Amino acid sequence: MIGDSMLLKKIYGCLIGGLIGDAMGGPTEGMHYTDIENRFGRITCMLGYGGKPAGHATDDSALKHMLCKAIIRKGGSPDCEDWAEVWREDMDLRMFIAPVVNSFNKIFLMGVPPREAGRGNQMSNSSAMCISPVGIINACNPQQAALDAYYLSQMIHSGFPQDGATAVAAAVAEAFDPRATVDSVVETAGAYLPRKSEVLIGISYAMKLARDTKDYNAFRERFYRGLEAEGGDPIADPRPALSLGTRYKSNRYMADPRESVPVALAIFWLGKGDPVKTILDCANFGRDSDTIGTISGAIAGAFKGIEAFPAEWIGTVQKVNQPDQVELSKHLYDIVVRQTRETRETQERIEVLEGLI
Repeated sequence: MIGDSMLLKKIYGCLIGGLIGDAMGGPTEGMHYTDIENRFGRITCMLGYGGKPAGHATDDSALKHMLCKAIIRKGGSPDCEDWAEVWREDMDLRMFIAPVVNSFNKIFLMGVPPREAGRGNQMSNSSAMCISPVGIINACNPQQAALDAYYLSQMIHSGFPQDGATAVAAAVAEAFDPRATVDSVVETAGAYLPRKSEVLIGISYAMKLARDTKDYNAFRERFYRGLEAEGGDPIADPRPALSLGTRYKSNRYMADPRESVPVALAIFWLGKGDPVKTILDCANFGRDSDTIGTISGAIAGAFKGIEAFPAEWIGTVQKVNQPDQVELSKHLYDIVVRQTRETRETQERIEVLEGLI
């Protein structure tokens, strides 16, 4: 049982949402949406694939769980050295693509400090796909979530992939706020990025398409049209919506946070934050669908809480994945509560000092 605490329900929802989004999107990863339609019609449930049972998650969740372990062991926000130590214990390099493998080898074979391991690595979604726990432990504090995410992501990346992680962590933290709306979550995702960030440009582009179409199928078709056209979408030129006056150009390499993070946010917005619709739409989008689902599912889960998920979906992912998500949620909940109380004590000390000035 998860208990009656709304915070605990949101933490559990965030973890489960990311896990389900990952598992639901796995079978369609790398596919064009028209190929998904031809093969499946529409994905409506978790499917087994690659010899794995339905509900089995991918490297997205494996890396996320290593970050959770570092957080729990530290009792709060870890540093890169804390996370690296968990990598030493739990990493299975066969699961991961080049950036994570490169960082592991730099740290443990070459003696590179963990905080410097991301320099020069290939771009990927690796930082953005696993970072939602940073949003959890900074619930309702998106600015701190953004700072922590940018710092931790330097273990895997440098440059704009760090912006992708920053946007996801900030969005998750905002989604915990009971006053949050789908608009405030999307706005917060970009609030702590540099004005010229390519991820921010991507968010602006995707949200313009989402707001123009107001329909998932139309959004998906228009976004793909932009991918397949030289120089972006020739019909939906985003320049009027961008203060930089820059046309968004999406790299055709699908594991690109300039594409995946904006798409995840747009699908969350189009689904009005409903976890079921959001996750299904992510699975049927294609491209890096497991990562898009992981990101959007975590945000939607934090936004609506665990009660918005079908019991069957929860049971399926709980059965075939470790660690146990209920116990993990409780550990993270204890950390958030303790940090909140310590922050209150710190504020009281600040008020006393201000009275002496």
